Amino acid sequence: MDREQKTSWIVFIVLVGFIAAVAAHYVLGQYVLRGYPFTTFLFSPQDIGYPGQPNIVGVHHFGDFYEPWVTSQGPHPYVDFPLTFASSYFPVTHILLFPLAQLPLTVALVLYLVVFVALFGATIFRHVAGSRLSRVQATIVLTVCSTPVLFLVDRANIEGVLFLLLAAMLLAYRRERIYVAAVLLAVPIAMKGSAGVFWLLFLMDGHIRAFLVSVATCAGMTLLSLLILPGAIADNVSGLRTALDVITSAAGEGTFGLRHSAGLKAAINVLSHVDEHFNFFVVNYRFVGLALLLAVAAALLALRPILWQRVALVSAAMILVPSLSYEYRMIHLYLPLLLFLVAERRRGDALFVVLFGLLLVPKGLPVLFADVNLGTVVNPLLLLILMAAIVVDAATDHEARARLRSVSRRAARRLTPKQGSAAKPTAVGEGPR
Repeated sequence: MDREQKTSWIVFIVLVGFIAAVAAHYVLGQYVLRGYPFTTFLFSPQDIGYPGQPNIVGVHHFGDFYEPWVTSQGPHPYVDFPLTFASSYFPVTHILLFPLAQLPLTVALVLYLVVFVALFGATIFRHVAGSRLSRVQATIVLTVCSTPVLFLVDRANIEGVLFLLLAAMLLAYRRERIYVAAVLLAVPIAMKGSAGVFWLLFLMDGHIRAFLVSVATCAGMTLLSLLILPGAIADNVSGLRTALDVITSAAGEGTFGLRHSAGLKAAINVLSHVDEHFNFFVVNYRFVGLALLLAVAAALLALRPILWQRVALVSAAMILVPSLSYEYRMIHLYLPLLLFLVAERRRGDALFVVLFGLLLVPKGLPVLFADVNLGTVVNPLLLLILMAAIVVDAATDHEARARLRSVSRRAARRLTPKQGSAAKPTAVGEGPR
């Protein structure tokens, strides 16, 4: 499939899926008279209302924006914090958001969302194909009708900042400005540790020095931020650890960690409601996540897939592995998707078009229990299928097959004893004279 065909089919799948989802939720809300979560595939608009937090639009709180906004105003996000709990965001986040936090909440929120949507739309427009009108239409559909984008805007989560930084990093990486890319990568990692999985891209491509530069930059930014923030470094680190422990504990209560999730742990947890044997993987999830990361590293090292496939494997791991990973984190699927659109055609393109399209459509129905819908299981499953399809596609590549054969021959030579190296048996009673 060429670039224009890829664009057209993905836009078609996303548009049809969005219309079908909206129609289904409308019928359930207006005619069947069911309440939330049957009325929308998004979070409840009243979710996460902090004491004293104003309603931005009606009863909508844009819940994920208020916490970093108020805790970044100063002076102490981790010690004398303005909310009833310490901030769960890393120190670099508060330093970067400090100028924005000095603005009124509504102004800061609108400014953040407008800038994100504008830059995101410009990025989409640059990569899609077709006439100018077709590109505008594709940009609108892939922005307005896409589940990850709608979730991110609906929550006003700062994951949008991470996406823009990672997109800039990949732009530098493609242009072989490796050290610029390494420094850019350090920023989202210092903001949210989950982006650290992109270090695999540098390691497996052999950019060891750039990797070390990125690690040093990330560590330096974190230390500098801790020095800038008031209070002792140890107290700030302790406050952050306590906040992260609170979130981890809350994730195991009720449906907090299951609703609207795209993570693998949540999917396994939902499956444990059907078969209790899945509880084993929930309890030992750290080993499941580690195994997935090791599998991605092995695929990158052994198969050397093309760039968009490498980015897809890393992005999927970034979404799947964390214990808490909501659907707005699927915004990072656009990183490999845009690279896929401009890549040369391959025989498996049709399958990848379908997978990318299905990942971007809403999956709010049916509701499985409480406020947990089918998307909690389907999205991780689609991500795993995407990763498996990439591995198969890369393994069938001519260069990959030749490389695997070479590795197999070297391994076989090492395992086979060299001829003449074994000692000759000595006859009974015969020894040195």
